[in-house]
This record gives sequence, structure tokens and C-alpha cells, in this order.
Amino acid sequence: MPQYYVENSHPAIIEPETFELVQEEFKRRQKAGKYTSAINCFASRITCGDCGGFYGRKVWHSNTKYAQTIWQCNNKFHKRQYCLTPHLKEEVIKKAFIEAFNSLIENKEEILSDYDELVKRITDSSKEEAEMEAIEGESQLLHVTLEKLIAENARTQMDQIAYTKKYNALAEKHNSLQKRLQTVLSDIDRKKAKRNLMKAFLKTLRKQDNLITTFDEKLWSATLNHVVIKSHEELVFHFKDGRELPWRIEDER
Repeated sequence: MPQYYVENSHPAIIEPETFELVQEEFKRRQKAGKYTSAINCFASRITCGDCGGFYGRKVWHSNTKYAQTIWQCNNKFHKRQYCLTPHLKEEVIKKAFIEAFNSLIENKEEILSDYDELVKRITDSSKEEAEMEAIEGESQLLHVTLEKLIAENARTQMDQIAYTKKYNALAEKHNSLQKRLQTVLSDIDRKKAKRNLMKAFLKTLRKQDNLITTFDEKLWSATLNHVVIKSHEELVFHFKDGRELPWRIEDER
């Protein structure tokens, strides 16, 4: 029997933005691999500006009054991939995030003023959707042509070499269209996910009327993709809406 996929036929169990955030987190953890095993909001969210690898958590002087948590590139001391990026204290990263996010709050009205148009422009999938419809229409015509060819071959005595050649050509074209269709559908899904992520970021930013004074783990996870460590003084925060925010910190060595 014919099957149909229907969207927005009933209220969603969870909001689309929340769903996309979870899917994005799945992808991030899958990409990060073993470094996501630690239950920590910083795990696989801090990357090395030198090698591109992830930073790992370490505790110095544990079980002493001098204990401190630091984050350091996991490739720092690999003989073949020695990284020059520094280790940073966890508190320094938290402080930098607070300051960087507060800068967004201070400029919130300017950011929000043209945000809807920005989301629409970046995530517009009308071109891909038009191509999807064209491919589906052409695929349907090819399918009908194949069925007619098969029926004709069953009904009359045809040159089998010519039949096979024609059949293979039609089948190959149909398969090629299906392959392209999957690419187009992936592009549509990617833009839809991007749109929901940007809307989720926007929703979070709108809620923040006051500057934050303490590190908020939920805010970090909801708004930030990752942060790149460039040097002791330079970080780059990559937010979920695609915004890249360079940030300078005091030398904490």
C-alpha cells in the first residue's frame, strides 16, 4: 500500500528546537568518540587551535590544598604531534565564557534586530525543495517507462540485447536520480536543523535580560558548540547560531 510521511499533523511531543539540539549533541559525541565518556560539560567542547584535537581534563596536586583542574590538549605530548597550545585552568575558561556571553547580552538588541532575516537567508531551502520535486517527478516518469518496457518485453518477442541495454540505461538513470535525491534531502535536513538550532539560540538569548555573574552549565551547553584555544590570551567561542566570537583573556600561566 502507498505510504506517506506527514509533517506537523499533530502537536509535537517535544519542541523541534529541543529535538535538533539533542540530535546535534549525538553527532558531536559520536565525532568526539572516547573523549565524551567523562560526564563533564567541557568534555569534547574544547579544541586545540594547533592540531584540532580535543582538550582533556586533568587534576594537578590532587588530594592536596593546591589541587586545581586544568584542561590540556590530549596530543600535547605526542611525539609526532606536539602541540604548542597551552593548558588552561577550568576557572579561566568559565570566566572567559561569562564575559563573552555577557557581551552578547549587552548587544542583544542589535543582534536580534535582523536575526529573523538572517535565519531565513542562511537556512532557506526553497531551491533544494524545488529540485526535490523535479527529481521525484522525473523518477516517477522513469518508473512508468520501465514498467511499460518490462510489460512490452513480456507481451512481445523483443531483441533481448536491445531490451537489456535500454533497461539498464533507464535503471541507471533512475538510480542516479535517487542518489541525487538523497543528497538534496540531506541538504534540506541540514538547513532545517540549522534553522532550529539558530532559533533555540535566539530563544535562549531573549530570555537573558541580565548579565550573568556565575558560570551556568546549562547555558554553556545550550548555546555553545565549542571553544578553540589559540594561545594563553586568545580563545574563539563558536556558538550554535554559527557566530564565532574571538575573546582575549589575561595571561593565567
